[in-house]
Formats: sequence, structure tokens, C-alpha cells
Amino acid sequence: MNLKQLYYFKRLSETEHYTEAASSLCITQPSLSHAISELEKELGVALFARQGRNVKITPKRQAFFAVC
Repeated sequence: MNLKQLYYFKRLSETEHYTEAASSLCITQPSLSHAISELEKELGVALFARQGRNVKITPKRQAFFAVC
């Protein structure tokens, strides 16, 4: 886990939309998706439930966001 992943996580949590979050971060949507997937893999939990380019917040995400 690194600061960039946490920053991306925070932005995606705020927008709940991959394309919008990626655009605001000046990165591509696949780059954001990869960073979030790596973070989820490291933590061993799904932080977001994907619905196309939109995301739904999971209870695990709420708990992780509270400590970030």
C-alpha cells in the first residue's frame, strides 16, 4: 500500500465513479482501476462493488475510509 493508492481510494470514494475520479486525478481509468484492484488485493477485501464505471460502497470500504 502506498500514498498514491490511498489518494486514489479517497477520490474514488468521493466521486463513486471511475471515469470522473480518474479525470480529476489526471490519470486514465484503467490506471485507477488497476491501483484500486492492487489495494484491494493487498488488503484482502473488496472496498467497492463495481457496476460498470460506477461503484457502490461496501461496508469494508466504510470501515477503511474511517481510519484513513
